Amino acid sequence: WMDNDRNLLDNPAEYIKRLELCAEASALPECLASFRGPSATNVVLGGYDAVSLKYMDSNTLAITFALDGSEAKLANILKWETAMKEYLLEQTGKRKDLKIAFST
Repeated sequence: WMDNDRNLLDNPAEYIKRLELCAEASALPECLASFRGPSATNVVLGGYDAVSLKYMDSNTLAITFALDGSEAKLANILKWETAMKEYLLEQTGKRKDLKIAFST
């Protein structure tokens, strides 16, 4: 939903606006995943009221990192995955309200 644009994260008002937009209409061109397909709201967000559809009340966010899994890049991918997992586990140690699950 962030169109691989890290700069969107520098401005909280902008990324909240984008989250709200894409939660409501995930098939908009600016909300498409890098593979140019939509990421369904009920897959990306969880824990919101399914009747009121107050997406910004979600308590769950699923993040997918799509990597080029070619044989030539496998060693670097595995290093990256290990570093990312270590970083995220470090964050859970700092915040007791944060729970992270991994799947590779």
